[in-house]
Amino acid sequence: MIGNGWGAWSNGYAGDVYESKGATSVTMTLPAAAAGFYFYAESATFSTYSLTATANDGSSLTESINGFQGASGFGLSARGGTMLTSVTLSTTTDFEVGEFGICVGTASATPESSTLVGCFTASGIMLGYALRRRKAKSAA
Repeated sequence: MIGNGWGAWSNGYAGDVYESKGATSVTMTLPAAAAGFYFYAESATFSTYSLTATANDGSSLTESINGFQGASGFGLSARGGTMLTSVTLSTTTDFEVGEFGICVGTASATPESSTLVGCFTASGIMLGYALRRRKAKSAA
């Protein structure tokens, strides 16, 4: 764990950021009933690399990440009534990952994409509120 205050992280996030420590592939295990999952990732080097996030249901998303540009956001949603149980991140270099959020659903009915957008938006609003409160307390 890198700790809070990660200097190059984007959007003012000051929470925990985890480093791959030389590994080019990391699997994150999710809690039960995860219908959606988002996180941010950044290259550990100041170059551009592709990072692929692959969920246990086979869905995947590839984005470019760059150490100079701040963290890039990723979001995956469960498909075909299967809950997300794990997400594997793969790239060709060290990377950092943090700022996680989970949308909870039920195994019998995976939320529609519009519900997931609402869940991710609500998570972002709550994160923003928490960060503002933390800054306000530290200024007092």
